[in-house]
Parts: sequence; C-alpha cells; structure tokens
Amino acid sequence: MTRDKFDITIIGAGVIGLAIAEELSTKHRNILLVEKNTSYGQETSSRHSEVIHAGIYYPAGFLKATLCREGNHLLYETCRNRNIPHKMLGKLIVATNNPPCPPFKKGGIIVSPTLTKKDDFITPPFKKGGDFVSPTLTKEDNFTSPPFSKEDNLISPPFSKGGQGGFSEEINELWKIKERAEQNGVDNLSFLSQNQIHKLEPEVRATTALFSPSTGIIDSHSLMRSFYINAESNDVTIAFRSEVTAIHVDNNSYDLEINNGEYRFQTRILINSAGLHSDRIAKLAGIDIDKEGYRLKYCKGNYFSASPAPKLKHLVYPAPTDNYEGLGIHATLDLNSRVKFGPDTEYVDNLEYTVDEDKKVPFYQSIRRYLPGIKMESLNPEMSGIRPKLQGPGEPYRDFVIKEERDLGYSGLINLIGIESPGLTSCIPIARHVSSLVEACL
Repeated sequence: MTRDKFDITIIGAGVIGLAIAEELSTKHRNILLVEKNTSYGQETSSRHSEVIHAGIYYPAGFLKATLCREGNHLLYETCRNRNIPHKMLGKLIVATNNPPCPPFKKGGIIVSPTLTKKDDFITPPFKKGGDFVSPTLTKEDNFTSPPFSKEDNLISPPFSKGGQGGFSEEINELWKIKERAEQNGVDNLSFLSQNQIHKLEPEVRATTALFSPSTGIIDSHSLMRSFYINAESNDVTIAFRSEVTAIHVDNNSYDLEINNGEYRFQTRILINSAGLHSDRIAKLAGIDIDKEGYRLKYCKGNYFSASPAPKLKHLVYPAPTDNYEGLGIHATLDLNSRVKFGPDTEYVDNLEYTVDEDKKVPFYQSIRRYLPGIKMESLNPEMSGIRPKLQGPGEPYRDFVIKEERDLGYSGLINLIGIESPGLTSCIPIARHVSSLVEACL
C-alpha cells in the first residue's frame, strides 16, 4: 500500500509545536503538524499564568536560562510587530519574613533597621554633615537600592548576605536569584526597600523585594493563533483529532499510525513536541525513557481568583522554594488587570483539572503573607494546569531536553521533553534551535 510521505512531521500543536511549524515553514515544504485534541493549545499551553519571564531563576548553562533570556526580547518584539496584546508590567519577588530588629552597630556607626532614601543620603538616625553620617552609607558609594550595601554584603542591618546574624532565608534566596540572573546576562534587577515597595504596591507587605522590570504578561492565545495562521499560510498541513498511536522505524524514516490505524504515513524528520505526552511518544519510537531520564512527572498547579481583589499594578511573587519545583503562589494580572493567584505545586498521577476548594485555606495562608488584606472568603477556585516536569518531588532541578537522537540510533528524531516554564517565553528561540537540528539532519 502506498503511504503519504512528509519531509517533516511535528507532533503536538501547543505553543512550542506551533512556533516550530511556523519557523520551519519559512525554509521547508511538505510539513505535517498533528494534534490529538480538537484545536491547538488545549493543554499546558492554555493553562498557565501567561507570564513573559526574564530568565532569572535558572542555573547558568541551562537551556532554560539561555532560551528564556533570548525569548524575552524576541517575544516582546514579536508582540509589537504582530499587534499581539501584552504588557511589560515588571515583577516584585518579595521577602516577608525578615523580623524586626534593634539598631545594629557597623564599624562603629549606629545603623538603624528603618533606613530610608532621601536626597542621596540616608535619613534618620543620620543627618547630612553630622557626626552620624558614614561615607559607606551614601548612594554614590556602593549603595544599591537603599538600604542595601553591595560592598559590605549587608542588607537592611543587622542581616548579612551570607546568612549570618539571623538573616532571612528569603532575602538570601533573593541574592542568589540576582547573582544567577547576572550570570545569565540579565543585569537589570534591583533591590527595593520597604518604602519603595509600598510606593509601588501599597497593599503588599514585604521587607525587601527584587524587582524585575522586563517581566510581563501576554495573550498566549493570540500568540498561538499568529503562529497557526502563519504556518498554515506557508502550506503546513495541520491535522486535529489525530493521536499518534504507533511509530515504526524504517531505515532512515519513520512510519506513523494515527488513531489506531485510521491513517498511516511516513516521515523523514519526526519532531516530538507532545508536551505532557512527549515521554510516551519517545517510548513509542523505541527509546527506553527510564534509562534516558525522559519519564515525565505530572505537576499540577491550581489557581484561585479573588472577589473583591487587591489592586495591583505589578506581578508579585514570593521567594521561590528549594529546587524550584514551583515559583510559589504568586499574584498575576491578566491584560484586563484581573488578579489571580497560583499556581501551587502538587504532583499527580493523572491528567485531571478539577480545583479542590479545600485548597482555599493553604492558598489564603500563603497569599496573606504578602497581601495581608486578602480575605479567605474572597477566594474562589479558578483553573488548574499540569506541568510536564522531568524532576520529581525533592529531586535535583532539570533542564529542557531538546535533542536529536542520532546517538541512540534514531537519526532524524528530535525530542522536546520536559518543556515546562519558561517554555512560553522561550518558544521562538526553541523553534530556531529545533530548526538548526533539522538542518543538520537533511
């Protein structure tokens, strides 16, 4: 029986698969994009915070760091060029558990924990031109975003950057984030004092915050629609309700079966961008997903909305947890300035999206740490999403897998596995990276 043949097949029409389809369609023809759902972007790509990340959390050298930093600029540029709704709001990552403290003596100078910035010097208990002023406490001399001293590794005395003197673990984490961001080429983060936080967000209670000005929000559905329209205009064949149920390796090509034999075809290049199902696709191709570390762990994130909601102008995130299993229950805004809270982190066995209303209590307890005015009765279940993580609970942080599997004997098979956050921000550079892998195969 003669079967249809495609040069390139992409499995999965989430934001990553659509971006890849558009990118490849500018250079190649005879491309097929298959999606098991009734339309594009029905799973992970439509169940998240819609945040454009800056690339600050990820270890140096990770694809997540490099692709997110590149993607931040590319995504804003794409939004401007294509009139895709977006806003560069900025994000505050807040520390809330810095306990009150008495004045601290630094090098013979009495330093108050309630320092404020005014006219380029620190006021009370200091006075300009008086005996109580130290040159190391002025804005011009290594004082970044008062009351922080880079030279002396002090943050709002008596806390030290290294964690001595009872320094808050949250502020310690903020320092780590700033240093990691700078290693990744993101050098526009700044610390904010309590007074500066209050001016930006009067309802937020925090002792210190790290401000990321290039973090923003996007209408991800409009972005996906743009990729879809461009790919289709460039003659990509797009098939919905088409689940890949078998893959057979045939010399230097792949025979694929759709919907248990309803349709069969052959492809030279096979790109696995199946999101939550990408490990299953790799297994269908014959890869030992446990040996290669490709087995996914489903990590559910729930969201709550609030009515009445706090009036916020920026995204507000708590200091993240160990291993970055999640970035904490944060407050995000949509393009209509509507606030929602989430996601939390819950490892699950099945793809099920119901939000358990009993989670209202832990959500309230988490949110009220930085938004003390929130009322528990104002919280309502909103939505949930599931992240395709490569690391399980308590396991070391994992990077994206984006790999052409020639070394495993699968020439022309390109796997994208564990594409969770910052996948949305990274979608354009991911597509370009995949395109370079395709070029190497042809």
